[in-house]
Amino acid sequence: MSNKAEDPRVRNQFRKIHAIFNHKSFFANMQEEDMPFKVFLNIKDPTLWKAMGEDNLKILKTTQNLDGLIPAIADVIPEEMSIETRLKAKLAEYRTDLQIGTRFDEKMSYFLTTSLINYEFERLTGQTFAAEEFQDAVRNYVPSGHTFKAFPIQMVTKDISKIFRALKNAPKCDEIMRTKGDQVYFAIKVRIVPYPEKIFALWISVAVRYLSIE
Repeated sequence: MSNKAEDPRVRNQFRKIHAIFNHKSFFANMQEEDMPFKVFLNIKDPTLWKAMGEDNLKILKTTQNLDGLIPAIADVIPEEMSIETRLKAKLAEYRTDLQIGTRFDEKMSYFLTTSLINYEFERLTGQTFAAEEFQDAVRNYVPSGHTFKAFPIQMVTKDISKIFRALKNAPKCDEIMRTKGDQVYFAIKVRIVPYPEKIFALWISVAVRYLSIE
């Protein structure tokens, strides 16, 4: 192969290409560029790729299985729902202290799922996913004359107190949580993306729609 990695699947799934390998060969990228669309894939060119010697490959041990890894959590939906419920209670309590009522819109919460999936996908690949579809869904759902605001955040903890403190400390999110107006409705959506070894990405979006009374 002499062409660059022009296949769109490569661009969507990989941010950089440092090596190419299988169970028989290993080639290290010697090029100045490692972005997929700039890398030449001619592994027969020694100025572009450095092959690992056969003797070095032979001494590598083959792993038949990865039983030592703790698998990712299979079902995270109950935990997502639990975190959402507790965050809603925290938000309602916060607004009660401000002498403001709180109402939630479950349908609006559903729309936020797409955006949270997109944030994690973009973090991993640098590509966006269904961003236009999310914007269209919001425009079609939010009533005319109403304002829609949303604030996403990624956390490395599932501790509700720490999460809500982070939300309050973010000026834009705190502004959303203090919203006053007519027909004010909130939505909170939680997305947990599990990875092996008990690692996870926790995304939260706090949104509001309202009719301004100013």
